[in-house]
Amino acid sequence: ILGCILFGNNDPAHFGDVAISMMSLFQVSTLASWTSIAYVSWFGCKDYLGSPYGDENPSRIHTMAGDFEGFKCTKNIASPISTGIFFAFYILVTSWVIMSLFIGV
Repeated sequence: ILGCILFGNNDPAHFGDVAISMMSLFQVSTLASWTSIAYVSWFGCKDYLGSPYGDENPSRIHTMAGDFEGFKCTKNIASPISTGIFFAFYILVTSWVIMSLFIGV
């Protein structure tokens, strides 16, 4: 929920709502390409070249369930201090919990 509050306006593809935020934070807790999520919040959604926000018009996603609009960068807010503190704290805590699960069991 804190990720949604801090980074939801800048990065709706990773922190738009609680469900998407939980999937993004699971990816961060596994340390699998967590920097691509953090850099969007660090530099801003328009300034980071690897962000999922391409042009001004969001891409249409065609699936068997229907057509969906892609995510759009509406507020370009770079917040390096809060991003650094949030991701450092989150990675340290989740790494400690996962390590204690393996050692304790």
